[in-house]
Amino acid sequence: MTNGFGSRIRLELLIPLLAIAGVTWLIYAPGFSGGFIFDDLPNLVRNPAFPLSDFSVKPLLAATFSSSSGFLGRPLSMFSFALNSLFTELSPGPMKITNLVIHLANGGLLFLLLSGLFGVMNKQQSRGFGRHVPALLLTAVWLLLPINTTPVFYVIQRMTTLSALFVLSGLVLYVYARRRSIRGESATGQTWMSLLVFTPLAIMAKESGFLLPVYACLIEIFIFRFAGPSGSSDKRLYSLYGLVLVIPAVLGLIWALQAGLLNITYSRREFSGVERLLTESRVLLDYIRWTLVPQVTELTLYHDDYEISRGLLEPLSTFYSVLTHLVLVGLLFIFRSRFGWALMGLLWFYA
Repeated sequence: MTNGFGSRIRLELLIPLLAIAGVTWLIYAPGFSGGFIFDDLPNLVRNPAFPLSDFSVKPLLAATFSSSSGFLGRPLSMFSFALNSLFTELSPGPMKITNLVIHLANGGLLFLLLSGLFGVMNKQQSRGFGRHVPALLLTAVWLLLPINTTPVFYVIQRMTTLSALFVLSGLVLYVYARRRSIRGESATGQTWMSLLVFTPLAIMAKESGFLLPVYACLIEIFIFRFAGPSGSSDKRLYSLYGLVLVIPAVLGLIWALQAGLLNITYSRREFSGVERLLTESRVLLDYIRWTLVPQVTELTLYHDDYEISRGLLEPLSTFYSVLTHLVLVGLLFIFRSRFGWALMGLLWFYA
């Protein structure tokens, strides 16, 4: 009876997930006819390593390590583009289709992650299909958010979504391993593997993969609270985060201070590092607005007229933006006992 019930629940989940994926595909399909733009051109179109004509090792390696993006060249992303070009040359349509497949896979991973987190947060441990509805709804919303169309149709942005694929995979493994660990099952290896294996994979797709340990640590702080099977703190987790988070953060801070990153100047830009940081305070509020209240006319690739923040009061909206961020974090921190999940989500966003 238990096995039958479990199979029925899995089937009940598969049907809505496939329906969500089908609707997403239909809505995105008109965009497959678009072409290459911006960074697609130097990375792919004008890249002499593309397209590949056969599956020889040397041309494949040349294409994999042919990008100048990031300090590692994002080899896993370039490898995926190389495979695309091997089968479909430099046709943008198939590359966009591949991007959508990755987006759908990320949606599936997001559902697993949310289901795992809600399973921990649900103190009553409700059973049946109903407990999966919030995760299904949030997954559907995320897949169809207009702000997520750019990483699908802007071909080179696969670097972002492929990195997210490894980040989400690591987080799913981390959450399910930690749940097993708290139940007293042996899952230490899986917990460590979720960060030590998937973080490098995510970084080799794009440097934003460095944030996987940050996301996992926030989950630990707000959801699992470093608990072991007996309720006491699991000291092994402190060692894990010391290795994957504290040491890299200290080394990164030393490097940033030595490199003078805040004083950096951009030869082809009209702003400094400090001005970029100040401007970002306003940009982040736009990201929140475009996510929660999408305005399709504003979700374009062209934002060349964005006013640069020359100081905290120039323009004055910079000051109000910084103040808004501080108030948001402050209020959620004060009411963290009731809205801890919201604070975690906001800190994820800022990360």
